[in-house]
Amino acid sequence: MQAFENLLIHQAGTLPPMLAALAVVAGVIVLLLGWRLSGLVATLNFSLFGILVGGSLTVGTDWQWAAAGIGAVAFGAMAMWLEYYGEVVSGGLIAGLGAVVLMGWICSPLPATLLATAVAFACVVALSWVAYRQTSAVLTAVQGGLLTAFGLAACMYQSGPFWHDIRSVLAHSSVAQIMFLLAPIAIGVTFQLASIQNEEVLAR
Repeated sequence: MQAFENLLIHQAGTLPPMLAALAVVAGVIVLLLGWRLSGLVATLNFSLFGILVGGSLTVGTDWQWAAAGIGAVAFGAMAMWLEYYGEVVSGGLIAGLGAVVLMGWICSPLPATLLATAVAFACVVALSWVAYRQTSAVLTAVQGGLLTAFGLAACMYQSGPFWHDIRSVLAHSSVAQIMFLLAPIAIGVTFQLASIQNEEVLAR
């Protein structure tokens, strides 16, 4: 959990208060309404992926940021052009990225990482194809939950004594870190799946 500890404890304090509050608001919106905003979320996911691609291909050059911006616009436009297919592929990209992070966390060799990434991408794309709403609900709840958790950690950092107590718990307990991350995700998944089920019942 070293990566999560670094993100929640050390990096959270670097976020300005306004951006921290914005992260919480945006995270809660995606957390609870993600499947209804799947097109927008897919476009943002593609844009972020474009930033990574553009920035990584031009590392160390003077126009790295320009390339990242071009990548964001190009990939975002691709997502809007692909429409439904873009949303399906977006889920696969997020799953693949999650697989890369997980395999990197356990120090897996490159071939295993590539295999896990391909399997995660293919599985989520297939699930999105047959159960689009439910898969979208789970994926957006995960994204919104992580963004909400990071925003909350950044907001709590602004309160010295309160943050000191929370930081002590998070720094010394892997269980606390897991619960801090999973609680909003579980709320989002439950709320969105219930919303989908309710809408399907009303449509009959």
